[in-house]
Amino acid sequence: MNPVPDLSRSVKGLAVLVTGAASGMGRATAFVFAREGAKVAVTDVKLEPCEAIAAEIRAEGGEAHAWALDVGDADAIARTVPEIAERLGGLDAIVNNAGVTGGAPIDAPNYEAVWERAVPILLTAHPRIIRAALPRVPTGYDDNYQIVQAPGMVSILQEQMHETRVIPLDGRPHLNSSVRQWLGDSRGHWEGDTLVVETTNFSDQATFLGATPNMKLTERFRRADADHLDYRFTVEDPATWTRPWSAAIPWTMTGMLYEYACHEDNYGLYGILAGARVRDQEAAKAKR
Repeated sequence: MNPVPDLSRSVKGLAVLVTGAASGMGRATAFVFAREGAKVAVTDVKLEPCEAIAAEIRAEGGEAHAWALDVGDADAIARTVPEIAERLGGLDAIVNNAGVTGGAPIDAPNYEAVWERAVPILLTAHPRIIRAALPRVPTGYDDNYQIVQAPGMVSILQEQMHETRVIPLDGRPHLNSSVRQWLGDSRGHWEGDTLVVETTNFSDQATFLGATPNMKLTERFRRADADHLDYRFTVEDPATWTRPWSAAIPWTMTGMLYEYACHEDNYGLYGILAGARVRDQEAAKAKR
């Protein structure tokens, strides 16, 4: 298998989930990652074409596995993505190519109805897939956080998907168990130089490694030195695991936090500006 020569970062050994991978750009994306040595989860609404694509990739010497996944079905995402992560040993990157328009052209009579359904799915599928419930484990890229302290509060911003946790430190109780949130309900306190945060009340719309919404998360943040944070967490969910388990992940100071947004390597912006300059020139000539 011939690698792509101009990829800016090696993906060899990474686990990549590709949606809409049974045809078109999704299929091409799956092959590109496989040819670079990634472990690929080939997903689409119907399983049979995914299995065919995965078989083609394996025939070329790559690693690929097939799953049926409808990105318009939140329950299917919550059920299937943890299964994929367990099979591949985690997930490092997710590429959403699901079209959900059925190939309807823009001038089709039912255009409005098709896209009224498609746009909400396209907007929610990607964050539903990548937003596993806390804790914050490393993803394929952009693992950047900003922690801000204020009297009685700590705020933790994750730039990817622009999520902010506001954590009270004043001893207030957790919300009623009937109130469920995507990021759970967090309460914090200090134990010496360590910030301890306990989070409960997770939503059934997001899951961490298949855990139930009743999972309890305990995080410990301690500044090891000027440039490093010692981050540790423990998760408990008797319905999922036989006993609590813990992990430790070092966080390193990186400097400025940049916006998480798709710029297409600025080629799209270049094209927009170039077109605008051409129009400016044409307008100037017309005034002569």
